[in-house]
Amino acid sequence: MTIINITHRYNKALMQKYGEIIVMDAGKIVERGKFDELMEKRGEFFRLYNILGE
Repeated sequence: MTIINITHRYNKALMQKYGEIIVMDAGKIVERGKFDELMEKRGEFFRLYNILGE
């Protein structure tokens, strides 16, 4: 089963369950990976999570 969830809410417990997170900017994919991978990368997802996360 594939579920696509589009959100601007950054809930850590929920996002850690996702098989893949895709980060888009201006309609283009800028990052993709699992929650922990994206946090370690410290890129766009990390920046957004620190602004919008719980």
